[in-house]
Amino acid sequence: MRMLNVLLMLIGTAFLIGCGGGGGGPVYSGGGTSPATHLRSPLPGDTYNYTLSGKLQGIGTNVSYSFTGTLMLGFSQADYNGASVLLRNIAYTLNLSNGQTLAFNGQEIDSSDSSGDVIALARVQNGTVDPLNPSIIAAPAVWSNALSIDQQTTTSSGISEVDSFTVVGTENVSTALGTFACWKINYISNASSSSDVNETIWYAPEMGDAPIKLSGTITAVANDGNTYTITLNAILTSTNVPIS
Repeated sequence: MRMLNVLLMLIGTAFLIGCGGGGGGPVYSGGGTSPATHLRSPLPGDTYNYTLSGKLQGIGTNVSYSFTGTLMLGFSQADYNGASVLLRNIAYTLNLSNGQTLAFNGQEIDSSDSSGDVIALARVQNGTVDPLNPSIIAAPAVWSNALSIDQQTTTSSGISEVDSFTVVGTENVSTALGTFACWKINYISNASSSSDVNETIWYAPEMGDAPIKLSGTITAVANDGNTYTITLNAILTSTNVPIS
């Protein structure tokens, strides 16, 4: 169970570290529409719901579970160091093929700078605030084909992370809500805690700092000393953010 909890936390981190955009164009694309180029800033009360699917495997072990699940990403307002900030909330449930049901809740403290970028200030796990030093961009305000951002940060618990996300193209993504014109992102994160994330993420910028679709692999060394991988797929199924 401790191993599964570590990997559940990693899935949460994959969603907590944002890189979205918004504003500047229609959300629904009938085909061929370019994605929007400017950020729709996240607002308190924004919520996004996803369906999840994937597989958990232990390298060199007999652990191999498929899973399905649901995930909710939402924003609320909070105070942090005397300032009003956004709290990025994530909660999900996984139903494993062995009959287990597992749940996770996590938070990230975000703010905005003068450019309109959304900045990740700290993460919250089990009620403990873990500041990022330095803070990192969670959602760039302006998007283009040339967008590429490399960042490094260290948490107060001493874990260092190197993150990069790069626009690798544009693509229309069909969902239950319609077809969205998206930026296609390659996101890579390597942490000193022996975890690696490699994802493809699709953003429709008008929808704010939340992906339309996500597909990737998370690899980590758990507390039992074994290395595990999660292949994860997620797609947006509903939101209260207006669709123009």
